[in-house]
This record gives sequence, structure tokens and C-alpha cells, in this order.
Amino acid sequence: LSDVGTINDIAVTHVKKLPNGQFLHVVSEGIFQIGDQVHAIVDATTRMKTSQNHSAAHLFHQSLKEILGSHALQQGQQVNASACRFDFNHYEPLNHYTVIKMEKLVNHYIQHAPLHVEIYETSLEDAKRKGAMALFGEKYGDFVRVVDMGWSIELCGGTHVSNTKVIEQFAITSLSSIGSGIYRMEGITGLDVKEKMRQELKPFLNEIDQIKEKIASESYDLDVSVPEIKGTYMDIINFRAYIDVLRKNIKDIEKQKVEKDQQNILSVIELDTYEKNQDIIVIKVNQIDKKVLKSLVDQAFDYLNPGTLVLFNIDDQKASYVIKSSKQLASVLVKKIASMTEGSGGGQDHFAQGGTSRLDLIEDAIKALVL
Repeated sequence: LSDVGTINDIAVTHVKKLPNGQFLHVVSEGIFQIGDQVHAIVDATTRMKTSQNHSAAHLFHQSLKEILGSHALQQGQQVNASACRFDFNHYEPLNHYTVIKMEKLVNHYIQHAPLHVEIYETSLEDAKRKGAMALFGEKYGDFVRVVDMGWSIELCGGTHVSNTKVIEQFAITSLSSIGSGIYRMEGITGLDVKEKMRQELKPFLNEIDQIKEKIASESYDLDVSVPEIKGTYMDIINFRAYIDVLRKNIKDIEKQKVEKDQQNILSVIELDTYEKNQDIIVIKVNQIDKKVLKSLVDQAFDYLNPGTLVLFNIDDQKASYVIKSSKQLASVLVKKIASMTEGSGGGQDHFAQGGTSRLDLIEDAIKALVL
């Protein structure tokens, strides 16, 4: 990660550190000559947002040690102007209570007991004596750069705020396991945490909109009230829980509807009007919910007591057919109907089903069945 900005009003896209310690500024365009005088400007807004996220990551690291224990160490980190990402080790499941506790502890040192941030260089030995955290596997020289917040002391070469109150607010947007004993935290900072959290909640908000559309189209008696966004990890918890409740309520309503339809299913057809011969009764219905077709066939079969019952359901330019037979004819008949209607189907001797899009062939198939 590096600063962004301009050199002579030409955008610097990023900065590379070369093998001998030189810094190479990569620009989007332009030509420079050796000896040119240039005016370099760092994008102060991007640097400030990056500093807020970086300092918050240090506070989060320390909160891990306070709450989880000294074994919890950084395993990876990515910081930019939009967010911070922090990987750490821990060997037990993390519950919502623990995540909220860590978030609150970080915000305590931002909003209620802000810390002065001192940055200095000292010897590696002196930094270790002060308790500075060093990353395992990282190579350090004899002199190191220390970011000292008092509560948190780390060896670090990055940009930081001068006081933790400048961070304004910290919110965890995600905490998940990414491997055996490794967790990843993603967080946001700044005055606009609520709006940033709204963006993080977009998948939940989109699903709620889809649920609203379904409720309206099905005329379900169910109110939808979106939870208030507060700009904390509780938002993630609340929205997940609320969507789970909505899904369950809709599932219950659909179950009740199916049960009601099943109870009253015989009322949708005129059982005195059907095609039949000595062995087969054929019934044709329209727009029957597929979820209740089997129940309709079962109830009609019990009511009419035929040897074989064939039910055709015409729905949205397609037809489905369901066959129940005490004569072990269902499998044979479904293949016959599929052949006559250019459709498909299968099943067992006592129960089979299929479908076709050739509605113009249905009447001929019915006549062939009852001849």
C-alpha cells in the first residue's frame, strides 16, 4: 500500500520500493527528465481514511489479546482507504457476544478514552523492552519504527492518525473462519460508518426487497419492517436474524395455504363431470398449484374409487399429468400419454407423472384413453 496523489498534476497510481531502497513513483502519463523540478502532492483525504483504518487495525489487534488471550496474533493484514482486513489465529469458535465485545473495546479507545499516537524510531532491543509487538517471520534491522498508542505498541512502517479520536468510529462488518484456527475480520471507520454499513448490508436489503415483492404478489398477510441501521456489528446480526424470521413466516404461511388447499381441493373440480370408461377416469383441471396436485389425485381417487385415475392440469402453456392406479397401469399409461403428446414422464406401476408443452394434443390423448 502506498500514498496516491499527483506530480505536476499528473496522477500517481502507486509507488514501488526498489531493491536498493529507492522509491519509484508510477504515473498514469507524462514525461520527466533528470533534473526536472516537480511539485508532488499527496491526496490528503485518501491518506486520512487509510490512517483511520490502519490505526483501528492496531487497536483491534490489541483487543484480541485483551479478550482472547496473548496467543491471538496477526496472521495477515490489508489496509486501504475503504476498509481494514485483519487475519488472526484462535482455536475456538467465536460467538456474536465476543465479536461485539471486541468492537466495543476498540470504540472505547476511540470515543471514550482516546489515545495519543506517538511514532518514533529506536533500536530493536529498546522497542522489545517497551513491549512492542513484532510480526513473526518479519525481518527487522537494528533500528525500527514504533507506533506507540500506550495501550497498543507495534513495530510498523505505515501511516497512522495522531490521536485515536480521529478514527471517529469503528465497526466490524464481517468476522469469519478462513481456515483451521484462522479468522478474518473486516472493518470500517470514520464519520460515515452508518452509510458504509448500509453498503455492506446491500445483499440483506436486496433479499428483503425480494421478499416484499413475493408478499405483495401472493397477497400474504405479513408486515415487513426493515431493522434500523446503527453502524455496528449488531446490524449484521439483526439483519441475518430478521431475514431468518421472514423466511420462516413465509414458509409457515405457504404451509398453511397448502394444508388449506389440500383440505378443500375437491371443491376446485366438478367430480360429476369427467371422461371415463370401464377402467379409467380422466379429469382435466386448470391452474392448480403443483404442490397440491398429488393431494388432489389422492382425494379424487378415494372419492371416485376408479381402477385408474388420470388427471391433466393445464398451467401457463404447459400441461402436467398425474396417474394413480390400483391396476398397476400408471407406468404404462404415462409412457403412452407422453408418446401421444410429445412429452415426457415416468414413475411406478401405482403412481406416475409427466408433462408436455403440446396443449393441442391433450384432447386427442384424453379420447384415446377412454375409448
